[in-house]
Amino acid sequence: RDIADMFQQHQEELCAVLHSMRTMLLHDIIISSPENSVIVYTLHAALQIIVAHEQRHCNQAERTIVMVRAGA
Repeated sequence: RDIADMFQQHQEELCAVLHSMRTMLLHDIIISSPENSVIVYTLHAALQIIVAHEQRHCNQAERTIVMVRAGA
């Protein structure tokens, strides 16, 4: 198994977890940041942060594939 397969599996698992949490978004659940418990935000905002973070990983992977194919 290569890194691309592992990344794909991680993305699929993350999507399943996010999907399973959809009913929780109907409630105003507040959570604290894992980095600083003084910082709090809604569960919905936390999931948006996670999705944006994962999108950056996807963008990085796409750029890497282009560079490898171009022989960089």
